[in-house]
Amino acid sequence: MRLREKVKEAKKANREAREARNKAKEETSEETKRAFESMRFYKFYPVKTPDTPDVSEVKAPFINRYYGKAHEVL
Repeated sequence: MRLREKVKEAKKANREAREARNKAKEETSEETKRAFESMRFYKFYPVKTPDTPDVSEVKAPFINRYYGKAHEVL
């Protein structure tokens, strides 16, 4: 019975956190929303020099799960 109570509490906490995120998202201004939508991401790799390894074959636009892919890889 103790485990079920913990699971119930965890689910309740997750639900409340999701509702708080949705509320904050709805309360943001239109200007802020437009700024986030027009945001561009760039991914930089080191310039090729004699003392750095060659990374030209491993360049990828993927940043991470949160940001997704970069708009431009430099």
